[in-house]
Amino acid sequence: MALLWVIAALVAVLTAGAASADSARVWAGPPDTSHPAAKPADPDGELPAWPFAVGAIAAVAVVAIWSVRRRP
Repeated sequence: MALLWVIAALVAVLTAGAASADSARVWAGPPDTSHPAAKPADPDGELPAWPFAVGAIAAVAVVAIWSVRRRP
């Protein structure tokens, strides 16, 4: 049951940004063409930090659930 809550929390966190951005676009009308729609690639080639944070949080959650289930 706890695993279900962890999965639901991860899905909610990962999809919140897309859901909030889409609702704003629906009511905004036609897109503005004065600026590019997509963000250009980072010229320095740096990776964003959020995938590593999500991975670390997921790993800690998995270990915590595993340790609770393995108690004698």
